[in-house]
Amino acid sequence: MRNYFRGTINHNTVSIDGFEQNRFDKQTAFIMKNDSKAKCVNWDVKEQIDTFAGEHYGYNRLKGEMTHRRQITLIKNRVT
Repeated sequence: MRNYFRGTINHNTVSIDGFEQNRFDKQTAFIMKNDSKAKCVNWDVKEQIDTFAGEHYGYNRLKGEMTHRRQITLIKNRVT
């Protein structure tokens, strides 16, 4: 069950052709390879809006060397 829940497919992120972002040995519960080499591209904190942008390279080992980028914006003091 640990391997199932730590897999990429079980998170709110991109999965390509069933491959993991970070490969892991199913026999070792707490060790993963650092294929993704994730990095923060931008982190901007302002009075009304915070923005984070990051990317990872976990699929660069596949044909096409795809990079996954994501940006999150927090609008402060906004009631919905």
